[in-house]
Amino acid sequence: MKSGSPRFRLILRAVIAYDSKGRTSWPCGIGRAVDAVRKGTCEQMRQRDYSVTGTIFAIMALVILLFSVTRVGMLASLMAPRARTTSPSAAGAAAAPTALFWQVGIRATADGMASTAMRTTIRTQIPATIANQTNDYYWIGSYLADGSFIQVGYGVSGADHTAHWFYCSFTAQHQEGACPLGPPNSAGSVGSWHTYSLALTSQTARQQWVWTATMDNTVIGTITTDAASTGVMAPSVYAEVSAFHPILATNSLGQVEFHPAIQLRNQGDQRYHTPQGATVAYSQANVCPPYGMSIIRANDVVFGNGLHCPPNGANGW
Repeated sequence: MKSGSPRFRLILRAVIAYDSKGRTSWPCGIGRAVDAVRKGTCEQMRQRDYSVTGTIFAIMALVILLFSVTRVGMLASLMAPRARTTSPSAAGAAAAPTALFWQVGIRATADGMASTAMRTTIRTQIPATIANQTNDYYWIGSYLADGSFIQVGYGVSGADHTAHWFYCSFTAQHQEGACPLGPPNSAGSVGSWHTYSLALTSQTARQQWVWTATMDNTVIGTITTDAASTGVMAPSVYAEVSAFHPILATNSLGQVEFHPAIQLRNQGDQRYHTPQGATVAYSQANVCPPYGMSIIRANDVVFGNGLHCPPNGANGW
């Protein structure tokens, strides 16, 4: 029994009140309580036989016993394991995880290093559920030799639920560079296939390098960097849910097919080739589920909800 329980407070108040009256108001002490019940007086009580006195002591013993039992119950309660009574929200119960982005993808193996061009072909789909102020993206990209990052593909915004081409760049200090989004439906109709590429095309007078972004061989923009290749990094393809604030993994993500998923051109090459291998990549451990992949065959992969969850770093092909 807890010390704050109604039962304990009731017994404690009764004992304290009884004793207080016995000490102050009633000269006959606790025995007066019995006398009051029997409509007697203090003088009459003194004249009664020992059987009455025995009754009084029995009642006193009962009160003391009840108090002792209460104390034992209270101590047992304090020592016993306690169940949680706080509501889940107030107790900080395991909340659903949030992140700025949720990514599931495939990364080219070592033969994709020192690439000067990359491309992917993606089948346009409009996911069923995209929350407001979030976006789904499907892209190919890579870190470059100077630590900057470039990517190209298409995205679907929660604002209009249409497919737009996009390309984007970030400096080695993670500052966002050019990141334009094409007009609504610029990534084609649902079910159509489109090829997105980034390729090193020229060098500026300032000894910087220009990478050109294309969709179906049509230039959609350029990115200027200090790197002429991906260096020790290799290109990847990803399906992604992102926002400017941490979000739950509640958006639909596809399912969207990439085929060919990754094609590369290394320094000195004139033609694209498929990397010899690729490995599974997640942005964090809890991406899959809900977002997984299905590798149909080498260089043909589907990303989206409800698919397989191969281990991070596992061979894709």
